[in-house]
Amino acid sequence: MGHRERADSAADLCADHQTKNAEAMAGAGAARHLEQAHLDPDRFGAELRLLLEDRDRLAEMRNRARARGRPEALAEIVGHIAALVAR
Repeated sequence: MGHRERADSAADLCADHQTKNAEAMAGAGAARHLEQAHLDPDRFGAELRLLLEDRDRLAEMRNRARARGRPEALAEIVGHIAALVAR
C-alpha cells in the first residue's frame, strides 16, 4: 500500500481513484482508458466495436487483467485495518 503524509478525509484518500485504476489497467495492457471528458456515445461505440472485432486483443487484455488479480487483497486490507484498530 502506498503511504501519504496526511489525508484530511476518506475522500482525500480515494480522490480520482477510478482514473488511477483505469490508467494502471491500461498501462498493463489489460484495458483501454477512455477519458470521460472526451467520451461521447459515438466514441464509446467505436471503441467497443474495435474491441469486439479483435478477439485476439480482447483475449490478451483478459489474460493481462487476470495476471494483475490479487485474490488476497481483501484479507490484506482487513489485516491492515485490524492492526490500526488494535493500536
